[in-house]
Amino acid sequence: MLSDVKEQIQALLALNQRLIALAQQDGWEVFSEEIVEYTQRMKALCACDFSQADAVCLAQLLAEAAQLMQCIPARLAMLQSEIAALRKSRHSARAYAVS
Repeated sequence: MLSDVKEQIQALLALNQRLIALAQQDGWEVFSEEIVEYTQRMKALCACDFSQADAVCLAQLLAEAAQLMQCIPARLAMLQSEIAALRKSRHSARAYAVS
């Protein structure tokens, strides 16, 4: 059981690092597909008994998860500004078309 938890943590660490790299490289399409697997694996891990788990690995996983969660609001902010620019552009186009 302990080795299973350790393997799950190691797999999540690898996936987490990949997701962070994708976010940094603007690979958001692949990111959005792989974040589903990450979420499912994280939920499965949460159901495990951590009493004998490696504290260092858990701390690293939590630190990287926090780093990953910082990438998402930054992307959302960028998307919101792009949507606002599209709306403004559309309103401007309508204004010129009506004139």
